[in-house]
Parts: sequence; C-alpha cells; structure tokens
Amino acid sequence: MATNKIAEFLNIILIENKIIFINFWSFVHMGSGIILALLKLKPFLATSLIILYEIVEFILARTTPLFRVEPTIDIIWDLILTIGAYFITYKILG
Repeated sequence: MATNKIAEFLNIILIENKIIFINFWSFVHMGSGIILALLKLKPFLATSLIILYEIVEFILARTTPLFRVEPTIDIIWDLILTIGAYFITYKILG
C-alpha cells in the first residue's frame, strides 16, 4: 500500500541523539507552521492549535492504531519546529 511507503519514508530518522530528533516528519511539521502563518492566524491561536494537535496525537497514539507512539524528544522537536516555522514566517510576512 502506498500509504505505508509514505509513512515509512517520513519515519526515517535523520538526526537522533539525547537532545535532537529530526526525521522527515519534521519537514511536514515546519510546513504546517508556515501554512498557519500564511493563513494569518494570530500567534496565540496558532501556538494553541499546534500544542492541541500534539496532545490529540499523543492520546490517539496510545488508544488507536491510527498513530504511532513517538518518543518524547520527537514530540518536543515537533513543537519546536512547527512553532518556530510559524513565528519565522509570521515575522517575515509582517
């Protein structure tokens, strides 16, 4: 199935150590942050949505087979990269 191939690709770990976790999903998260900025969402709303998504993903990963359980460092970096991409784009757009 194509979906499994895409998920396998996105789950490839590029950098992993005690303080950094980057996989191809990281770029998807950065893209999400950019999209939220392009939608001109206010910082509080965008940040809230990003955090809420990670909470929902965390819960679903532990209660359904729809999501895989991620290491805590991965969740932290998802938040850093998504929020970071949002704020950089938000500032560039003025």
